[in-house]
Amino acid sequence: MHFTELTEDPTYTAVMNPDAERWRELALYDLGTAEAMLAAGRYLYVLFCRQQAVEKHLKGLIVERCGIFPPRTHDLAKLVHVAKVTPDDAQDLFLRTLTKYYIGTRYPEEVRMLASEATRDLATHLLTQTKELLRWLEISPR
Repeated sequence: MHFTELTEDPTYTAVMNPDAERWRELALYDLGTAEAMLAAGRYLYVLFCRQQAVEKHLKGLIVERCGIFPPRTHDLAKLVHVAKVTPDDAQDLFLRTLTKYYIGTRYPEEVRMLASEATRDLATHLLTQTKELLRWLEISPR
């Protein structure tokens, strides 16, 4: 499933708040960029863009559900808490993994290690998990 198909998914509902909608648009752009990086064989950037897609989606949920400007953090576990979403244990672990990859791609000393881990199989698998998480976030209880 590509990011355009995600937006056509009936469970992926429209956001009414225009600020929240802008966050969602940025999230979908990052998801599309992750797919483009996968096709280009730039697997490390697939990992980076996946985290950014989830981060921006969560920030949109915070705007929509809480009516506040989202915190300036990249910590997905913190953002999910502020968004008043309760992930299960597997989702929580996945959010923490996404954050780890985001931080690791930002610092040169960690890039070499992460680049060796970032295979096509891993990038494909994690991109699929990211799409599933985004769908779940969209329908999670409010």
